[in-house]
Amino acid sequence: MTTFLLFVVIGLLVYIISNLEKQKKEKPADEKKQASIKQTLVRCKGRFCEITVKEPLASVDIMNQIKGILIDSDDEWVLISYSKRKKTVQKLFRISLICDIKELSAHGEDEVLP
Repeated sequence: MTTFLLFVVIGLLVYIISNLEKQKKEKPADEKKQASIKQTLVRCKGRFCEITVKEPLASVDIMNQIKGILIDSDDEWVLISYSKRKKTVQKLFRISLICDIKELSAHGEDEVLP
């Protein structure tokens, strides 16, 4: 019985250690993605683009994506302006919630920015 418990404890420790190593490897990739998004936001300032968010933002009325003119951004926030029912609306939300950005050209064709 004690050898069985010993194997269970060792197996549990191996599982926990391997998960911690995976989490450490994922963090730098996420930081690189955020840095890439920030650079893309700087290039898209003043242009018409489509921003896809990681999760629905019901508090600012963004479910999956938003199309509009990127007004401004800083290290943490992005401000986008779009038309809704003959009114111009501006939305402010965190950059960490963005998963993808596409610059939309005047002809309606999508350009994917790295």
